[in-house]
Amino acid sequence: MIFRNLIFYLKSRILPVESLETAQLILADLIERGNPLMIARFGAVEIKALLYERSPLLFSFLKGYTYNHMENNAGFFPVNKTMLARYAEIMNSAIAELDVLASWRPEEWFYKHELKGCRKIPLGALGPIFSKASWSQALKGKKVLVIHPFAKSIKRQYEFHRDKIFGEHSDFILPEFASLQVIPAVQTIAGNTEGYETWFDALKQMESEIDKADFDVALIGCGAYGFPLAAYCKSIGKQGIHIGGSLQLYFGIKGKRWDRFGFYNEFWVSPDDSERPANLSKVEDGCYW
Repeated sequence: MIFRNLIFYLKSRILPVESLETAQLILADLIERGNPLMIARFGAVEIKALLYERSPLLFSFLKGYTYNHMENNAGFFPVNKTMLARYAEIMNSAIAELDVLASWRPEEWFYKHELKGCRKIPLGALGPIFSKASWSQALKGKKVLVIHPFAKSIKRQYEFHRDKIFGEHSDFILPEFASLQVIPAVQTIAGNTEGYETWFDALKQMESEIDKADFDVALIGCGAYGFPLAAYCKSIGKQGIHIGGSLQLYFGIKGKRWDRFGFYNEFWVSPDDSERPANLSKVEDGCYW
């Protein structure tokens, strides 16, 4: 733990980010401008896989981790040399489209050249900020698309409890959109394939669903699919924001990862039973449920 803390401390010194307060202003301003936009964060598993693929000899110690966690935690399949090379190609293209990186991983240092053109904010800036200064108030009056496995719960929470989830801050954190559309993200963690032959087939299917949607801003939380989907949104002239795991919090959906923080109220719910995949406990003890 001491070594891990040291690594993250050094990362914060070598790869500085904007303050949490400044990050809210940056995000709100970019959304309000309405230009094509990509905001994203790396997943811990995904960036390790990229490092292993980039330099397999140097990062040979990551091979076992990559092959196991990419399939189990990130939902990537099948995991083999050819598929990982193809994944890295897609991710490297997506990295080139980044406007804002929600930074948190020390491994980002190895991509400092590729990331030099984008702004850096703390990862925590993407999650709900219990304040009237939350960036998400810039979503008011926007046509919002959400891509997430908890589609049913998200639609229900927005419809019935939008103005109650965060108490007095609700209208600033989850404002009223011009419209809300939700695409149920393909859920392929823990060995679930949902009938697709490869991860790339599932990615292509979600891209085709995005093409059908009428939206200004996409909020995305769907494992390893999220980063390239945010880039895809930008490529078609829209705004893509890959928030990741904490996206469910904006809609008052509980998860084990956050149970101890005490910000739930009576309007928060657990994910619907239909949104519980097989073997979910294999992924960080089912932290999103």
